[in-house]
Amino acid sequence: MKSVGRAAGAILGIVAGLWVLLYVMFWYQRTGCLAAFDRACNDALLVWLERFVSLGWVRDYQTLLAGFFALVAGAFVWLAALHQTSHQVAQRKVERAETFAQYLRSLIVRVIEIEHAIIEEIDCRPKLRDLQSELPTISAYSPQLSMIIMSSLDTIFESWDDFDDGTSDFDGDGCRLVALAIFHTIAIFIKKSAKGEIPYWESIRQDVFNDLSKRSEKLGIQFDTNLGPFPLMGFNKL
Repeated sequence: MKSVGRAAGAILGIVAGLWVLLYVMFWYQRTGCLAAFDRACNDALLVWLERFVSLGWVRDYQTLLAGFFALVAGAFVWLAALHQTSHQVAQRKVERAETFAQYLRSLIVRVIEIEHAIIEEIDCRPKLRDLQSELPTISAYSPQLSMIIMSSLDTIFESWDDFDDGTSDFDGDGCRLVALAIFHTIAIFIKKSAKGEIPYWESIRQDVFNDLSKRSEKLGIQFDTNLGPFPLMGFNKL
């Protein structure tokens, strides 16, 4: 509203300045004054001041006044239209943010379902394919999130032999834990995004995989989370 008020003041100031300029030019034209201190001009100026005080000038300059008020009215109409447009743009941004947050909440459910399938050793390939099909929609909202999920899925697809044929599963508990950590990292990233926060992927990924290393040691599973047995490839470089 402050910006609109400043714009209104600026427009009215410009309009008033133009009106004063036209007013002076019109007066010089009517009186025939060519010099500012000419005696005839001084007499004419006194007459003009008298008419100004008595409001007789209103009849003489009614056309100019009508134009001035028309300009003022036009300025207010333009400001109202500008304010309405700005309000609509802001409203669309809010609606888009709300839609994105709602979509992220539904996406969190899908990622958690994949986590559950990995934990329970349920075939999660259909859910992974469904998530892959959502990449264009995700990219329209957040290219960064789309890139993260795409890289994560590529990591799993390339590390899981015969994924499409379904002839093999994760290669041991180490692979399963890393796959679980990948989707847990994605879930945390999405949750923070849905809350309107600006999540830092590297920080989240590091925390999750540090926790993974500690848990794997307790389970007696020895592996390097950066190299294998489930290679992270581009995932650990995002």
